[in-house]
Amino acid sequence: MSDSCTSRGARAALRKRKTLSLRTRLHQEASSTALYASWGTGSKTFVIPAGPVLASVGFTLAIGAGAVSPAHAINECGPAIGGVVTCNTSTYPKGPGTHIEYRIDTGLRATIDSVAVRWADDAGSDRPAIDIRSDKVTSEGDLIVTMEGSTVTTGEPDRIGTRSDREVGEYADGLRVTQRGAGLVSATMLSGSIITYGYNAAGIYAWQPGANENNKSDVIADFSGEDSTIETFGSYSQGIYGRTETGIGNVAVTAKDGTIVTHGLSSIGVRGLKHSASLGDGDVTVAGDNITVTTGGNLSIGMEARVEDSKSGRGNASVFVRNEAAIETSGTRAHGAQAFNLDPGDSTVVLEKSKITTRGEGAIGIRAEGRRRQCRYRSHQRKHCHGWSIGDRARGHQPGKHGRGARLAGRRRRLDRRG
Repeated sequence: MSDSCTSRGARAALRKRKTLSLRTRLHQEASSTALYASWGTGSKTFVIPAGPVLASVGFTLAIGAGAVSPAHAINECGPAIGGVVTCNTSTYPKGPGTHIEYRIDTGLRATIDSVAVRWADDAGSDRPAIDIRSDKVTSEGDLIVTMEGSTVTTGEPDRIGTRSDREVGEYADGLRVTQRGAGLVSATMLSGSIITYGYNAAGIYAWQPGANENNKSDVIADFSGEDSTIETFGSYSQGIYGRTETGIGNVAVTAKDGTIVTHGLSSIGVRGLKHSASLGDGDVTVAGDNITVTTGGNLSIGMEARVEDSKSGRGNASVFVRNEAAIETSGTRAHGAQAFNLDPGDSTVVLEKSKITTRGEGAIGIRAEGRRRQCRYRSHQRKHCHGWSIGDRARGHQPGKHGRGARLAGRRRRLDRRG
């Protein structure tokens, strides 16, 4: 065997060992206790209408503005013409080692088509591979980015970062679209793959930062494609994420088909968030259709819709798990599907013809938390109903014969069986 072949084999073996070591280290955060809750097919719904404030869950997740990367070239795929740009093998010949960045204040429709982006800049902490943004609150126009048939990798497997060393790989998002102005923000992946190695890194991230009362538009994050994959490594990493800090419009995050896997403490597969600086009545809706979501890590969550306390207004938090979707979580308090709401709005979780499996101490399959101590369901069935209460006046209903271990926040008290 030639020396070159031997060298290539040694490098491949080293990469494999690093990956296995990484998976082992991240998996240590996840508890390996027996199965806690599992649902089969059927339809279950939990709704918590408005009412008195409950205690918040014991952790918060947020991605803020990181440090600015060093100066580098932008418009890597050429200038936008008529507000449109396409990155393909002709316009983006640079390949691995160069990211894609556009800063624009007049709106942009960008297509990322069949390219490979590999970005692992070590000089700064804020390092998305594809970064499309509008930085001015006075800017006009929508930011709409679509990725298809492309592969994106950020960060380094052996340099993910920790709570005490956050800058290593922090915010190493795959596709990030940021709208500070008055237009829509939309990030869509139709096919391809994204892998991120980084603390607080997201595969797809649509973000409306800052409390801009002029921005009444929506935040949209979509993931689809039977063979599409997103995999994240690192604490607080997220597969697909939509967030607003204005909250006048709605946040809609959808994952259809494909696979999303996250590794790390407090990692989340599919998430929508209305942050506490929100100004309006916008809703947060998260939907998973025929999607496979797997999370590994203590406090990890399969799917979450979260509305934090607003300065004014209200908003609903809703999670829909449907059409043969499958969620599996591993770790202490690693919940399957969660709706969390501190606004005077509803928290709703719907499970329809899908399955949620949680493994770990205190892990809950379906969890809804809101202000009013009440739960209702959207079904006329009453047989084989089990649930967890929120307080003395709580009522919980989980129709169907497969219900076990649902929780509706607060003090745990198993409800009596009703026939």
